Amino acid sequence: MGVCASSDAQIGDTPNTPSSTSELSFSPEASSSCSNNISYNSGFKVFAGTFNINGSPLPPVDVESWLVSHGASSCDLIFLAFQECATCSWASGASPSVRLGDKAQEALNERNDANFLGTILKSLEGRYEIIGDTAIGEPPTSHKVDIEGIKTEWYGFIRLVGLKARNSQVDVGRVVPFECPCGSKLSMFPPHHYPPDFAPDKGAVGFILEGQKLVVSSLHLMGTNKYGVPEMKFDNERRRQLDKISKTIEARFDEWLPDEGEEGGEDSPSNTIQVPLSHYRKVVMGDFNYRCELFPEVEDKAKDGKDFGAVNKLAMSGDSDTLESLFFTGDRLQRWLRLRGVWSLPEVLPSSIPKEPNPGSFGSPQDPVPSIICATEDALSLTRSLLKVRESSARDRPYSLPSRPPPITS
Repeated sequence: MGVCASSDAQIGDTPNTPSSTSELSFSPEASSSCSNNISYNSGFKVFAGTFNINGSPLPPVDVESWLVSHGASSCDLIFLAFQECATCSWASGASPSVRLGDKAQEALNERNDANFLGTILKSLEGRYEIIGDTAIGEPPTSHKVDIEGIKTEWYGFIRLVGLKARNSQVDVGRVVPFECPCGSKLSMFPPHHYPPDFAPDKGAVGFILEGQKLVVSSLHLMGTNKYGVPEMKFDNERRRQLDKISKTIEARFDEWLPDEGEEGGEDSPSNTIQVPLSHYRKVVMGDFNYRCELFPEVEDKAKDGKDFGAVNKLAMSGDSDTLESLFFTGDRLQRWLRLRGVWSLPEVLPSSIPKEPNPGSFGSPQDPVPSIICATEDALSLTRSLLKVRESSARDRPYSLPSRPPPITS
């Protein structure tokens, strides 16, 4: 899973449990504040959360623990990113996904989606209204289906729901949705099929909030889906998808910006955005699917093998210091960003965490970092908060980590 502000900071989590959540506080001047708050813009608070639902309904108890317990109702804006969401608001017209085509199934989807959104709105006691709802994907299937000789199964939609407090004075301006499918799965509705790298099983959806110079995205990237394969193979595909998502957003802004010499105003096209993307704050969250890795060799990648066993033992400990060490030592996206010089470690860390990751084989150093994940100290502060890292300097407990930092290999 992952959530980041201004660009990237991804957090490991377990599917089917509410994942990374944070409260972002946007105020007049940008600063890399600590704890849960990131300062920018015009004095309002945003709650951002991501949840891979695994094609399941959204139980009220999960919503209560996710939103209410984490103070969502104190924020002006709420953005909820879902992956493998079982339903989609077809009536919104925002999803480019295939319609079901079966009237009875469409009616069932609409009823289920009304329950899905109703659960969210009820938990917020009716004090919020939906300002945006966009998705890509296809309805989840109960089993694998043979399509043109290929076993295919869909798990649901990549979705983003935006809400605004009814009593909030924040002017969001136009809320412009965008979509970027970049998967490869066959459609469950032949003869319709997607062009190469345009299937909506993976990709991103999001909103551009013109009034507050804010871009919010929900991502679902390629998973590690084979044993005995180096993680670098899957990392390459995830970076390719991140690059495509970044370029899609950049191209959308290029289309909307007025030509040189032109000015905005009443005569400008209704879809003109007057400020370039570089002036917008980005909140990116979702199921990034990057792995924590302690043992990188092919022989370590068997089912329930050495690498899985070592990571799982530490992840299940529930100890915040152990989780922090696991993240900074093993998370492959964070390590790659450090090697590219766009992320630095916090000042206060236990000695078990290497200050510089072993570079191993990570592709060409000239490979650009996708703009959507060019991390900042804001993102790092947010990451540490989400990991529930204690700022205490008393770190005298031993860590159950390998004696040497593992290399990242191809």
